[in-house]
Amino acid sequence: FVVDSAGEAYKLEAASVTGTYFPALGVEPVAGRLLTPDDDIAGGPSTGWGAVISESAWTRLFHRSPAAIGAQISIERTPFTIIGVAPRTFTGVNPGSAPDVWMPASAFETMFPKWSWRANRDMGFIEPMARLKPGVDLNQARDRLAALSVPMLRAVKPDGISGQAEKHYLAMKIDMVPAASGYSYLVDIFRPALWTLLAAVGAVLLIAATNLTNLILARATARRKEIAIRLAIGASTGRIRRQLIVESSLLAMAGAGAGVVCARWLAAALVRGASRDTTRIHLDASLDLTVLAFTGALLAAVVLIAGCIPAWSAVRGAIGEHARGVTASKLATRLRGGLIVLQVGLSLALLIAAGLLIASLRSVLHETTGFDTAHAVFITPDLYNAGVSPERMPQAYASMLEETRRMPGVRAAAWTMHVPMSGGLEAFTIELPDRPGIPPADRMVFSHQVTDGYFQASGVPLVAGHDFAPRGVAGPKASIVSRNLAIKFFGSPEAAIGRRLKPGSLDWTEVIGVAADAKFQDVREPDPPTVYTSYWDQRTTLGMT
Repeated sequence: FVVDSAGEAYKLEAASVTGTYFPALGVEPVAGRLLTPDDDIAGGPSTGWGAVISESAWTRLFHRSPAAIGAQISIERTPFTIIGVAPRTFTGVNPGSAPDVWMPASAFETMFPKWSWRANRDMGFIEPMARLKPGVDLNQARDRLAALSVPMLRAVKPDGISGQAEKHYLAMKIDMVPAASGYSYLVDIFRPALWTLLAAVGAVLLIAATNLTNLILARATARRKEIAIRLAIGASTGRIRRQLIVESSLLAMAGAGAGVVCARWLAAALVRGASRDTTRIHLDASLDLTVLAFTGALLAAVVLIAGCIPAWSAVRGAIGEHARGVTASKLATRLRGGLIVLQVGLSLALLIAAGLLIASLRSVLHETTGFDTAHAVFITPDLYNAGVSPERMPQAYASMLEETRRMPGVRAAAWTMHVPMSGGLEAFTIELPDRPGIPPADRMVFSHQVTDGYFQASGVPLVAGHDFAPRGVAGPKASIVSRNLAIKFFGSPEAAIGRRLKPGSLDWTEVIGVAADAKFQDVREPDPPTVYTSYWDQRTTLGMT
């Protein structure tokens, strides 16, 4: 959101929450107070809308001045009064995001009436939270929620659903998950990669420990005469072994210290690498006591592996040399040989895994998305904060599109709701007049609003039919579907032309074209079935690119 403070505009991350949000989470303010149910009233309280800012925003925008409490700001041209500051340790309930501003959910409804979660039953961006009563466990709450699923689903049943489709819809169950550590899509996205990375790091650590053990063992073998002399003049075996273990510990501690220093920078680099210009990931990558304790446990394990075995072997070999005059320890030789075999085996396995990962990376980089990315330029004007009313936006978009197409060097131009591969896309169920018995889950498709010229500008070819009509051309409301959707529901791209479908809560449309399949969120995902609608026909967004 665009937040204006003291005449300066900032692009900040804002969250819309109910008045029970902070009380339910038990958050205490750093300054002022936090939102309460009295701040979240339909139409707004008599004193105006209040907002809570993060401690980070308090520092950046107000330099931690107490005068920030009561200061006036505007969010998307709507006035708010800052009533409090949330602590730095609180970044919301979704790991990966860190809101700068929290505003009442009722204020969001006032700002954007079309997205009212009270008035519109198909608004799916609300995330309910609950705190269990004392004595109630998660399984009991799940059972109770499952029993309430049918009446709850019936209360929000989409219009026009009936028969077999209604039966499948009401058969769904509402579930809940533990939220002690929050909920984030990042967990599902990055869990396999992080487990793979953890396994690779563990293998590297084991190789390093094996290598260190071999080096210390070779050094201790070379010092057998020294150890034998010390034993001859009265030194105890325990004292010599303790000395060798201390030497190993110093090496391990030096390596662990360097690792801790590097971990801070490398973890932050991983977070930055996973972020995008349009979607920043906010994760606290700083080390905590749990991480340091885990590092300490690994350090102890390395010391035991790399220190105790060489110390025991060296002292035993020195005793043998002192007693029998031998010049080498067969046991030490066999041990060194075994460690070398283990090290080579682990290194080979790691190299094979690295090769497979590189092959996977090359495959992902060369995966076709369906879009022609060469010479593509994206521009997202903020017409709303520029003072353009929603009623005037279609005309503004049409004028900008016409002027852009007249620019020298521009081959094609169009407006789109979502930039390809930006991670954002909407999904809904479609209705088909001649196939009412298909379960809702099988009718789930992606939604995309574009204007005429989009398919030429994006490089996604039309395999059947034709493009949307320009603005101002009369005709029935139309849609264009992806090739895989046409085959799934109509049998072939040609058979889809002229058929009717209803995309979610939008009006019924006539299919006028079939586009090639394309990816929108992840190059590794299957091409999603997609319905394209014309922005000129059914405007559901204030922002286009």
